[in-house]
Amino acid sequence: MIELTKHQKKIARKLINLGLQRECAKFMQSTKDFMNKNASAEDAHDAYLNLYKRIDNFDEHIAQRYDGISGGQYYITVYSLYFDGVLRDEDIREFDDELYNSLKEAKKSFQN
Repeated sequence: MIELTKHQKKIARKLINLGLQRECAKFMQSTKDFMNKNASAEDAHDAYLNLYKRIDNFDEHIAQRYDGISGGQYYITVYSLYFDGVLRDEDIREFDDELYNSLKEAKKSFQN
């Protein structure tokens, strides 16, 4: 496991927050699309139950990914956000060259 410096942890916290903001924005947009699509549903209760299920699933995802993260988990959290496409190359560029290249290489090795 890679041990982050204090400065790298500060950057990681910023990127983890950015990831949370992006995931929430994406979810809000997909929920808006869902609502527009189901606004005139014949079975409003069924549409409501589907909406509730979407929100509950997203809440579980967010809790699992972001709740209770300690400094020792920052690298793997940033990596998973980067691997999943939530963070981009330009985002992780804030890290020094060594850590930036480490993240890029790790992602590349799992994509092949």
